[in-house]
Amino acid sequence: MTGQDVTIVIPVYNRAKVVERTLQSVEAQTFRPLRIILVDNGSTDGSLDILRRWKSEAETPTFRIDIIEEPEKGAAAARNTGLAAVESEWTMFFDCDNAMRPDHVASAMETAASDTSVGLVGWDIMEHGFKGEKRVRHFAADNMLYNCIIHGTFSTLRYFARTELFRRAGGWNTSMKIWGDIELGVRLLGLSPKAAYRHGKAKVDIYPGDESLAGPVYSSRGAELEKAVDKIEMFLPDNMRYIAGMKRAIVAARYHREGLIDPVPLLTQALHATPKLRHRLLLRITYILNSLLP
Repeated sequence: MTGQDVTIVIPVYNRAKVVERTLQSVEAQTFRPLRIILVDNGSTDGSLDILRRWKSEAETPTFRIDIIEEPEKGAAAARNTGLAAVESEWTMFFDCDNAMRPDHVASAMETAASDTSVGLVGWDIMEHGFKGEKRVRHFAADNMLYNCIIHGTFSTLRYFARTELFRRAGGWNTSMKIWGDIELGVRLLGLSPKAAYRHGKAKVDIYPGDESLAGPVYSSRGAELEKAVDKIEMFLPDNMRYIAGMKRAIVAARYHREGLIDPVPLLTQALHATPKLRHRLLLRITYILNSLLP
């Protein structure tokens, strides 16, 4: 392996209807050499057969494809299995129901190569809605801890990093049922890596899944969300814990909008755990603004 190699790790679980879109977009990448690690997480819908067929048809000496089966359920376990098999300097995680533009990996690697001290590179993504609407979500290379927790800028498809950085951070937390990407992002940032922002058009397309359907998303997963914030807060320095309070205020505001869970206990918890007046005011403003969102 050379110093500028990259591996893409893709967990797969029951995505037979959409995984070929992802695989085709990966195969279309202009960057070579490129290694792909596909981790099947116990699919029962024929996804594994699709992966095997694609490997037999697409693999070349400069486009290596490995398929690993991981019986432990959950994308975090699958990603950790893939990470353990990576041999390259850089690791990019990707999802099996989205797509990348042909020059995505090449431009990411070009940004990484422009400064050898960089530990991770972030980029913008394009979100597609059910009705054909599109929205660009921007990566933030400043105030990264805040943006990671509040705006999800370290969601899985919005950056890649040096493999040793992922490993030093401890990989993915398999106990996280939700917001595991935020929790990993906080741990990564705790290592103080230098980050770079890839400018230009979004080269990753995010498509809606079943979980994107309208409904009481926050109320139905309230306990998991609150536990996730607790775990994220554990890795924050004392002077930044108010950001976890802001996240709780956002969850409480969603409870208010959905009308199924009383938001007062969670908001009160967040305020009581925030000693500075200016931060308590910030929490209240966050709650009010998010309560008014459509």
